[in-house]
Amino acid sequence: MYLYRLMGTVEHRGSSLGTGHYVAYVKGVRTGWGELVEGSSPAWFRASDMDVREVPLQEVLESEPYILFYEQM
Repeated sequence: MYLYRLMGTVEHRGSSLGTGHYVAYVKGVRTGWGELVEGSSPAWFRASDMDVREVPLQEVLESEPYILFYEQM
């Protein structure tokens, strides 16, 4: 039996695939100036154009993704 964990999603916001905006949610670890933050646990980040920010898990769960990325554990 294999176990998987969700690592990322892609959501489209708009009326059609040809128009609108794409947003990615990615699970990762916090870094400071390229170094891992000591004791940092995985967090969710929202990437939209040039903006990347940490978001709560609830925001990811409330999104409407059409692509999901999993990692085999």
